[in-house]
Amino acid sequence: PGLTSRITGTIEFPDYSAEEIAQIVNLRLQPKYSFDVGEVSRIVTQTYNQIPVGNTSLRANGRWAERFVESVERLFKKYVLANQIDLSEGKIIPTDIFHTAARGSL
Repeated sequence: PGLTSRITGTIEFPDYSAEEIAQIVNLRLQPKYSFDVGEVSRIVTQTYNQIPVGNTSLRANGRWAERFVESVERLFKKYVLANQIDLSEGKIIPTDIFHTAARGSL
């Protein structure tokens, strides 16, 4: 009785590649913000590649990308408040914020 008795095999979901993670991050942020997509892709790819393959708590199928996006948004809000940025020209995230989020994600 139970699901394991009905399904005899296991299904493995491979981790996203670093490039796919970068795409997820960019796609999540682009509708709301402006930023250097190429540089952010490089930062995300480099950072994600530093995570050991067996580290499932960090490489959990897209969760890392979601946490990274949340960190960037939180840091950007702090940046806007601290520097009294006028957002009427658009929400432009400086590359430094992505570097800070990357350092905090490992």
